[in-house]
Amino acid sequence: MTFTITPPPQLSVTSSSKPDTAFLGSTASKTSAIRISNSGGGSLAWNALLPDTTWLTRSKVSGSAPPDDSTIVSSNPSGLAAVTHIGHMVIDAGAVAGSPVTVTKTLVIVPCTVHPVTPDSLDAGSLTTADCAAPHRAGSFARVYSVNASTGDTLDVQLSASFDAFIVVTDGAGTVVPTSDACPGLTACVRNVVVPSNGVRIEATTTVGGATGSFNMLVTKPQRPAGPILLSQRKGDGSTIIGVGATTDTNVVVFRADTLRDPNARDTLQLQVELRFAHVANFAGVATDASTPVLPGAAATITHTGLTDDTVYHWRARTCDQTSRCSVWADFVTGRDTAPDFKVAVPQAPIAPVTPLQTYPSGTQIAVGGPDTTDTIVLKATVSDSDPGDQLRLQVERRTAGSTFSNVPTATASSAVASGQVSSITLTGQADDSSYRWQARACDQTNRCGPWVDFGGNGTGADYKIAIPERPAAPAQLNQYLAGGTTPIAVGGAAGGNPGSTVNVVFKATVTDPDPGDLISIEVEVQTTDVAFDTTTNLHRGAGVVTTGRAAVTVGFSVPLVLSTNYHWHARACDQTNRCSGWVAFGGNVDLDPSSLLFPSDTDFHVP
Repeated sequence: MTFTITPPPQLSVTSSSKPDTAFLGSTASKTSAIRISNSGGGSLAWNALLPDTTWLTRSKVSGSAPPDDSTIVSSNPSGLAAVTHIGHMVIDAGAVAGSPVTVTKTLVIVPCTVHPVTPDSLDAGSLTTADCAAPHRAGSFARVYSVNASTGDTLDVQLSASFDAFIVVTDGAGTVVPTSDACPGLTACVRNVVVPSNGVRIEATTTVGGATGSFNMLVTKPQRPAGPILLSQRKGDGSTIIGVGATTDTNVVVFRADTLRDPNARDTLQLQVELRFAHVANFAGVATDASTPVLPGAAATITHTGLTDDTVYHWRARTCDQTSRCSVWADFVTGRDTAPDFKVAVPQAPIAPVTPLQTYPSGTQIAVGGPDTTDTIVLKATVSDSDPGDQLRLQVERRTAGSTFSNVPTATASSAVASGQVSSITLTGQADDSSYRWQARACDQTNRCGPWVDFGGNGTGADYKIAIPERPAAPAQLNQYLAGGTTPIAVGGAAGGNPGSTVNVVFKATVTDPDPGDLISIEVEVQTTDVAFDTTTNLHRGAGVVTTGRAAVTVGFSVPLVLSTNYHWHARACDQTNRCSGWVAFGGNVDLDPSSLLFPSDTDFHVP
């Protein structure tokens, strides 16, 4: 028979004896493991008794071994003073060898560590619950910095963070230095901190107690930026240069500096411009425009809109950083003082023409709807433009009466005139008996045109008519009648009448005229047969009738006491303008020239 002798249980406890360190005011616990094992035989049950201090806690209060076991001890620095703290915790396994075991834990609370920082260098970090409490911001964590700077140096501090940042500045003894938070949003910044003789401390902390997160801190020794380099003025496209004193045709100007400079490499810079009307010493030292921020070495532009038309400007520029430190003002062109740097002249369409007229070349006006008795007409109007110096021409669109306008010009003035002058167009070769309507507009030398103006304002009706007067046609169907005008007198017949009295003879003819509306009369020349026609004596003209009408004239003759008097006559047609046709003989008789008693003309009628 074989007997196995099992040794009794043996409690074995191991734990780090290294002290834990935490910052004053931190809340992140420090943890370490207590390892518990049975170095003997059999098994044992263990208990972790309550520590003798409140800042110590254990994760597990009991267990057994084997297998090997452990409990995690947490040292919580919350509320502890800046001294060394010692606490104990007992591991008890009852009546077994090695039990109980007392574990000692040391927690050293230290003040905030001061981190040195060099101006113009960026420090990136984060605030956690393991950081110290802000010395001057109750309830907040902080990272404390000292700055490598000399007494009297001026510093700017900027803290940008994922939390609502806050900055406290103290001297080396911890006395708060008055500052102002000049940055918006989650970024905190202080400006113009003068370094005291005992140094300076910066607390990077939070506005809201207990907040944590990442941050970037920048400490600078601010210096004034240098002036902008290579200033230029450009059109709104940003590329077309406007020369010194030149004219731009838009109301937008772009100011550009090719380079903005600053000895503080991490500054952000703006180009600032002061733009004023020229010819006056009116710079006030106040910027009218500013660019978006850029880094040193970059170009900057400003787009200024709403420039006043037909105006001259001068400007100057400077560079400013985020601390509002600025370079001295630099004129766009040195030494020009009040002289214009550029002029704005935005081309505009001419104004609608006024006082439109239609006239003969002589200047005599033709009334609306009236006749033009030539084939030439002058269309004119006063043209104007708000752009100084523009040269203007009248354009017209002439269409036949009754048709609509297409707003396409049919004629343009041959020469240009200044604004406020009369521009005219002469139209020739117009067809007779045609009616026209017209509209006009003014155009400048850039082919910008103003609105159309309808002449006459009479719808599609005629503004004028071409009515070139023409001679009437020769009269036709000549006839002669007794008084009363109804009883014809045969060729060579008697007009009747009593000796010593007067008898009337009525002469008639059909008259025509190519001019619509003309009134046409017949004119007769009656001579005794022994007298040749001379077309100047014994002329008689009757009342006018419209074309194709029968015109008549009545002539009285003395009845001789004895014998008869023989007459011959011819006629022509005349209109109201005294234009007349050729003469037409009556009756087909022979009218001699000369006529005499021996060789008289044929008789058309005799009295009595």
